[in-house]
Amino acid sequence: MPKKWFLIVLAIVVIPVSMTCWKVVQYNRVSKRQVFDLHGHIVHALSLNTANYFERLNLRLAFAPLLTRSNLWAEQVSILNSALIANS
Repeated sequence: MPKKWFLIVLAIVVIPVSMTCWKVVQYNRVSKRQVFDLHGHIVHALSLNTANYFERLNLRLAFAPLLTRSNLWAEQVSILNSALIANS
C-alpha cells in the first residue's frame, strides 16, 4: 500500500513539473528566435544607413579626382573653393 501512495504522490508532483519545464523550454526557443529576428532587423537597418552614408559621401566627394589631376596648389584651392560654394 505505501508503494502505491508513493507512486500516486510522485505522479501528482512529476506531471505538473514536467509540463512546466516543457513550457519553459518552449518559451526559451521562442524568445531566442525573437531576439535573433530583432538583431537581424537591427543589422539590416544599420547596413542601409551605412550604405546611404557612403552614397552621400561619394556625391559630396565627387570633386576629389579633380584634385589628384592638378599639380598646382592654386588649381587645387580653386577646386576646393568651388566645391565649398556648390555644397551647402
